[in-house]
Amino acid sequence: MINIRRPLTQAALSTAGAVALLAGGAVVAPTPAQAGPATWGRACMFNAVDGAHTFGHAGWAFKVRGDRDHWIYGATEGNGNYSIDPGRNTNHSWIKSGEWTQMLNHFRRMTVKQGNRWVREYTHWRCTYTRDGDARKAQAVYLRERDNGFNGLDNNCLIKSLKIFKGYSAILARDSRLPVPPVYRHPTWNSPNVYFREALDQAHWERVYRL
Repeated sequence: MINIRRPLTQAALSTAGAVALLAGGAVVAPTPAQAGPATWGRACMFNAVDGAHTFGHAGWAFKVRGDRDHWIYGATEGNGNYSIDPGRNTNHSWIKSGEWTQMLNHFRRMTVKQGNRWVREYTHWRCTYTRDGDARKAQAVYLRERDNGFNGLDNNCLIKSLKIFKGYSAILARDSRLPVPPVYRHPTWNSPNVYFREALDQAHWERVYRL
């Protein structure tokens, strides 16, 4: 949500560059974690449990339907401020594409500064299948979220991740078990850490894995 990170892990793409991510997804033997019909969609959330003063931080990923092992993934990292004005990537969002193993390794390598030392940022992930999934629509949502600023209450990393998922999948968009914060019925779900555990449990996402 709000992090101070190494500059080398930050990346932002133009509209043309983002759409170009759809090209060239390699076909490899799937691992058990991401095996499934190539025609199905798949969405994953990555959790940084120590982000935002232990409220947590979220990243996102989705599979390009039709490709066996082509993923697009990213996050909004912020700059340490509670509120960031809109502008071209003022909120330090990033997006990448690659195979499943490349994606996991990228999230594993990302670090965040805690005090005087750098520690691993993302720690856990979990996924769900969906019978639909439109990578181009999801990337269009990403571009809007990249440039619309940041607010710790109602325009944060978790909210942006959920909007990207719901742009990707009409099924996830209609899923009432995946409300977009602020959530008043379950106020603790406004924390990315709690949402990752409890809301995704309620929505029957798969088990939590450690990176």
